[in-house]
Amino acid sequence: MNRPSQSKLRVLFVGSFFDTSIKPERGGQHVSCETLVNSPIRNEVDFIPFDTTNSTVPPPPLWQRFLQTPRRIGHFLRVLACKKPHVTLIYSSGGFSFFEKGVMTIASRLLGSPVILSVRAGAFQDSFRRSAGFRALAKPLLRAPSLILCQSESWARFYADESGMPRSRLEVVHNWINFDRFVPREQPGPRESAGPLRLLFVGWVNRSKGIFDLFAAVGEVAATRPVTLDIVGKGNDYE
Repeated sequence: MNRPSQSKLRVLFVGSFFDTSIKPERGGQHVSCETLVNSPIRNEVDFIPFDTTNSTVPPPPLWQRFLQTPRRIGHFLRVLACKKPHVTLIYSSGGFSFFEKGVMTIASRLLGSPVILSVRAGAFQDSFRRSAGFRALAKPLLRAPSLILCQSESWARFYADESGMPRSRLEVVHNWINFDRFVPREQPGPRESAGPLRLLFVGWVNRSKGIFDLFAAVGEVAATRPVTLDIVGKGNDYE
């Protein structure tokens, strides 16, 4: 990847960059994108945001997303041709999003832009292992990026063992958190410290979001001290 030594690295960032004044609900993808582009890395990188957020929550029907894809791909190609990024960073969830981002990955490589792909959906592994059809389509798309970012060592093992990715094209980068947004509370007083540990889960109530892992952890804590768990959200495993 060649660029002038004194210029910033131009990165076309495909992710979640919608206007929160119009759509206030934000998910983990949006927070992650916002945190990265506003981090000190912006002193070295010129991000070119490209929003691919679904228009509704839950996502619109598959047929509607399929009809929207050609226009979105066309827009992506225009941005790619006009901005001429040094590298393209693509965030993807699972399912249909992954195949759409796969097309963007191939287009970027054909137009000379290296691609860093980050699949940020726990359900992706389940779909890959469960469906032979999904696996057959996903494997060649996983080989298209120049580099795949893995959120943990277990993700790196998954790509290497089950999709055949060479370890040299896998990089483990753990989720980043802006700690300045979280102000520690003062030390609890005697009455508060004697009360139950209060936990709050906000998100989709789906197995892939770790809700059952949370239940198991709460059970372990409850063996040693009182604990309450409030759940805000619904999903496929709510009942």
